[in-house]
Amino acid sequence: MALPPILTSEEAVALITRTLEQSRGDFDVFLDMMELLIQAKVFRTRPEKPIVSYNNQFDRMVADSTAIHKYRFTISQIELLSHKLRLPAWITTPWSDKVEVVEALAITCRRLAEPCRLYTVANEVGRSVEACSRIIRATVEAIVKRWRSTITTNTRLLALRSEMYAQAVQKKCGLSGVRSCIAFIDGTKQYISRPRPRKGGGEHENLQRSVQILYCASSVCTAIPLMAVDNVCAAPGSPEAAFNSAMSSVREAVEWSFHLVKDLWAYLGYHKKMQVRKSPIGLFWLVATLLTNCHTCLKPHGNQISMYFDMAPPSLEQYLGEL
Repeated sequence: MALPPILTSEEAVALITRTLEQSRGDFDVFLDMMELLIQAKVFRTRPEKPIVSYNNQFDRMVADSTAIHKYRFTISQIELLSHKLRLPAWITTPWSDKVEVVEALAITCRRLAEPCRLYTVANEVGRSVEACSRIIRATVEAIVKRWRSTITTNTRLLALRSEMYAQAVQKKCGLSGVRSCIAFIDGTKQYISRPRPRKGGGEHENLQRSVQILYCASSVCTAIPLMAVDNVCAAPGSPEAAFNSAMSSVREAVEWSFHLVKDLWAYLGYHKKMQVRKSPIGLFWLVATLLTNCHTCLKPHGNQISMYFDMAPPSLEQYLGEL
């Protein structure tokens, strides 16, 4: 037997208003009428929300090992990032939420770090699920607004380090003629799940065909888009085949950059959480890429890619344009 529908907010307001009119302001009569409507299966109540422990709060004194597990950064690194990213001291939302920037950035990192329920994050910091959702969105919007050009094409860093990249690629592949290859570009499809309906959309709109996400990355050291080397068809034993074989050993590094982002921010790898029009998926990927590069810059030996090419990563100041 089909369950009665859950009313939208507009439908609920209309029903309550009409019922109040019929009860002529008598609250007892109103409650009786609402109970009869529920028994008649005109509608059903929404499931009760889990209770958030508001005694919990964001802990700045958490141990570094715990912070790295939860946020992928230590608290001191989050404080440094909030300053280097030039974010406002307080993150605010149109719903009057106001959160200190270190906590807002930590909540965002916590959300991206694993595919847990948002309630888990909210309960840890003692805020409502709705407030955490608004804070996370406001934070990623602020980051992307300020750093979009750095995320997509960091031309300033390219000019600073391109010669070093070219030398590293040439040394690793062993081809003396390869003097101007400084990076490799690739793309990958990212699955999404059950896009939410949009306003003005048709009743039977094919939502699966209305949204697509393509994530592109490139690699040498910090996955900064530079230039591409095309693969060509070549006969076995030919000079072209030998060239492709030598280049494949370095070209595969671009695949590692996808792994770095997904491994550090596991939330993005869980496609059931990638619901377009319910979460800002595109913004999440941009911010995760920026944070991954910042994470690499904060490590003495960088990441798998920089160690493979035997290059130290740029400093955080170099990457973000302070030097």
